Amino acid sequence: MSNFPLTSDQERAIRAALEASWPTQSAFFSDVPALNMCRQTAVVVCERFGGEILVTTVRNVHGDDIEHFYNRIGGETYDFTESQFLTSDFVNPTRSEPVVTTIQNAAARINIDLPRMRKAFLHALNLCDAG
Repeated sequence: MSNFPLTSDQERAIRAALEASWPTQSAFFSDVPALNMCRQTAVVVCERFGGEILVTTVRNVHGDDIEHFYNRIGGETYDFTESQFLTSDFVNPTRSEPVVTTIQNAAARINIDLPRMRKAFLHALNLCDAG
């Protein structure tokens, strides 16, 4: 774990490992694999690379407020699931100011098998590091 921002190589490896570890059914019939994966993504990244988990409220085009989780590592923010906001439900989404939260809060109400995703993420990350 580091108090420094991620290198571009680390960021690329994390993105590739996440994409390999997100369950295919996570997108709920969407072509956006990151959809609804922010909680578990923020957790596994924080567990492996340290830093903080941030939470903000995002308003979609229907007026619904949705919690969104992402990471801050070494003072830099990293939103590894930002691609979910490219869907038609989020045209210029409004975000509240982020606040720091805990791994326990982010892990609450996770809708997939977190241990399985964690294992797949770490396995994929090791493959990226070996490549």
